[in-house]
Amino acid sequence: MPTPAMRIAGEGERPITKRVSLTKTLIDNTHCPAGQNVVVVYDNAVRALCIRVTRNAKSFYVYRKSNGRPLRFKIGSFPDMSV
Repeated sequence: MPTPAMRIAGEGERPITKRVSLTKTLIDNTHCPAGQNVVVVYDNAVRALCIRVTRNAKSFYVYRKSNGRPLRFKIGSFPDMSV
């Protein structure tokens, strides 16, 4: 029986999730680049917290998984809500 190939994080179709410290300055300077519909930035202090940045809006979400299915709950918009 052949040994399964070892998968190295970051290789393949799923990139490694990058986590940063969400600050007001970082959120102000985060924009959706041309050619992309959405950019998602995760907080490193609060595990489930992320901000989704589109061309028109920036919104805070809580991202969890339940039974293997992703769940996203919108908790507020930026700048109405801040970190």
